[in-house]
Amino acid sequence: MIKADLHLHTRYSDGYNTVDEIIQKASQKNLTHIAITDHDNLVGSEEKLKKALAAGLKTVKSIEISSMDYVSGRVVHILGYNIKDEDPITRICDPIKQMRNDKALFQVKKLQDLGYIIDYEALYRFSGGYIFKQHIFDVLFQSGQVESMFPSINESLFRYPGSLYYKMKYIDARAAVEAVKDSGGYAVLAHPNQQSNIESVDRLIKHGLDGIELNHEANKKEYSAIIKEYAKKYRLFLTGGSDYHGAYARRKDDIGSYLSEESGLTIFE
Repeated sequence: MIKADLHLHTRYSDGYNTVDEIIQKASQKNLTHIAITDHDNLVGSEEKLKKALAAGLKTVKSIEISSMDYVSGRVVHILGYNIKDEDPITRICDPIKQMRNDKALFQVKKLQDLGYIIDYEALYRFSGGYIFKQHIFDVLFQSGQVESMFPSINESLFRYPGSLYYKMKYIDARAAVEAVKDSGGYAVLAHPNQQSNIESVDRLIKHGLDGIELNHEANKKEYSAIIKEYAKKYRLFLTGGSDYHGAYARRKDDIGSYLSEESGLTIFE
């Protein structure tokens, strides 16, 4: 039986677990296919491929790109699968990574001004080189300065209009799809119900969109029917995955809790 979880995250972005731990968990769940889709970077791609294949898991070089549909004003995440040429991806994602680290530097400095003790360099022991707020919370939690991995300062300081709020300027979603296509890969709209952006498909299809993520915790039953209608209209394949972040996610869905539709296995061709 084919069991494919095509949406997983590691410490190379905002996932809690290492690549080895993700591979081990996938094997324990008897998965046959996986895709590690770290946010906005392909760091560790060869390691991911090598270790997955060694464990008997089929995989492809993958990514999740943060972007915006500037027509609707909605955030759009584009999953890129089976990336062959990294250059088109690197060109659009390097500025995002730099902005994310600039954001972390700003937030750490603000926290220090507020009396929190946090070493910016220590954050790299919790991440793969690109700092997300989850890494900041982890450092603060491990040192006993906040009450949990999801502290109250997330709402009071990090979210608008808190003093640590920092608005990221993401690339246009159409450019993200085009970069994936230029890389030789497949472009898929991730968890459309999470950002209420299914109407973006009407614009992204013109730029090469290949599929939509159907099976995901955020896609409720009534919304899944809408996704299927769009897929049928534009002849798109359907994927699925747990969007696993481990301890860095509030929800407790495990690896393999959501699996891809059979048509989503197109990404392995």
